[in-house]
Amino acid sequence: MATTLSDLICEEWCKALKMAYKHAKAERRAVLRGEIWRRYDQQGMHSYTAEWGRVFACEVLLPDLAQLRAEVGGFMGPVAMRREAEEDANREYAKELIEPALDELAVNLGH
Repeated sequence: MATTLSDLICEEWCKALKMAYKHAKAERRAVLRGEIWRRYDQQGMHSYTAEWGRVFACEVLLPDLAQLRAEVGGFMGPVAMRREAEEDANREYAKELIEPALDELAVNLGH
């Protein structure tokens, strides 16, 4: 549990980074399924953009967080994170498509 303002800001920063990745990945998975899917918050902002706004706000309040993101994540920004999340979604989707076909093939071959 956060006890200081810095701790609260760090928690918010971590949550925002996780949610941004989650939103980008979910959006890509929806596109792969043929859905048009964009989520917006109450102010009409795209959810991925809103989460990155939270990330940057936290980094303004605690500049060490930006340094940490640079050291740990190679300074992964919004474009790089979206690309990585989309690649992750692509791999998962391909696996979902391939596994049932492999299972069916194994059954047909008598394994």
